[in-house]
Order: sequence, then C-alpha cells, then structure tokens
Amino acid sequence: MKDQLYNSGSYKKLEKKPISRITRLVQKAIKESNLDEKLKKCLTPDIEITPRIYGAPKIHKTDVPLRLIVNTIGAPTYELAKYVASMLAPIVGKTSSYIKDSNQYVEFIKNAKLDPGDKIVIFDVVQLFTKIPLDEAIQVVKEVANPQTTKLAEICLRSTFFIFQGEIFGQTSGVAMRSPLSPIVANLFMEKFEKKALDTFPLNLSSGLGLWTTLV
Repeated sequence: MKDQLYNSGSYKKLEKKPISRITRLVQKAIKESNLDEKLKKCLTPDIEITPRIYGAPKIHKTDVPLRLIVNTIGAPTYELAKYVASMLAPIVGKTSSYIKDSNQYVEFIKNAKLDPGDKIVIFDVVQLFTKIPLDEAIQVVKEVANPQTTKLAEICLRSTFFIFQGEIFGQTSGVAMRSPLSPIVANLFMEKFEKKALDTFPLNLSSGLGLWTTLV
C-alpha cells in the first residue's frame, strides 16, 4: 500500500487535513448555484468525515497487486458527486460502439461474422481511474454539460484526499476509485479518446475491417 502511495506518482502526502477548506468550498458552490432550496439542503455537507483508503487484492494477477479504493461515503463532496453523476449519466453510452457490460458483449459477439484471418483484439487500460488526465477529463465534461454542472464536477474531481494509518494524502492525478462520479467521467473521457483514435486511424473502418466496441 505504501509503495503505491509514495511511488506511483498519483498521490502526495499532505501536511494538514484539507477537509474544512473543501467543506467550505462545497458549501459556497452549492449556495451560489441555481438549484432549488430542498436539493441544496440535501447536497450541503453538515458533517466532516475524512475519506479512508484501503486495498483490494487482485488475486488473479501475478504478485497479487492492490486495487486502491477510496471510501468517500460521508466526505464533503460525496452527495454532490452523486448528484453530478446523475446529471451526466444520461450522456454516457451514446457512441455507436458502446457496449454496456460483459453480458451484452457476449450477446454481441455471438452474432459477429468474422472472415478467415480476422482477429478480435481487446485493449485494456491498466489502472484506468488513476490514468485519466484530470484537466482533459474536465474539458470533456465542459463540452457536454452546462457551466454549473461542470463547476460542481470540477470541485468534486479536484478534492480527492484520504487518510491511511494516520497520514493524509491527496490524489494528484486521475479520479478516485469508488467516487460516484469517477466511472461517469472515466467513461466520457474514454469515449472521446476512442472516437479520436478511430477518426485518425489510417485505414477505412467502414469497409468492415474490424469490430469496434467500448466495454464499460
């Protein structure tokens, strides 16, 4: 755990807890928004719980590496992140290559017709959440959401911190595992990344050279 926290480049040790500052930031943003008063009350944090981090062993992989998961339940941004995620969720999955889950992929591949010599190739992003470039991800949100939703999303995405064995860390890159907003933002970013990759591919994909899918 400490090896990843100190040496992965995705986290840094903080000298003091940022929770009070983040709480005030969230409260101010919600107060200044045009959300209705009842929703504002539900989203505004009234307690300060520091997120905790733990590691889930990947027992199917060599050396059993850890998947770092930040428990953000009760954190200042938790309810706000859930709300923003609900606003952005309907935008995800609108690409022609979108596949919802493994079950849908199985059904899809049953009907796929491959010519002799064709191959199915799968690309996997290692440690996806911490590899998402935050500035670019926020820009993607800006392109698909209104300014208020974008502002609230950015506050959540730039406020990832947690405690481990009494030490406070901040996340310096990517999005936090288990934040309600992270899967939505990761998907939006990867959809744009995929589109750019396919649009700049030197071969004509419309000729049926391959099957292109996004597996979320």
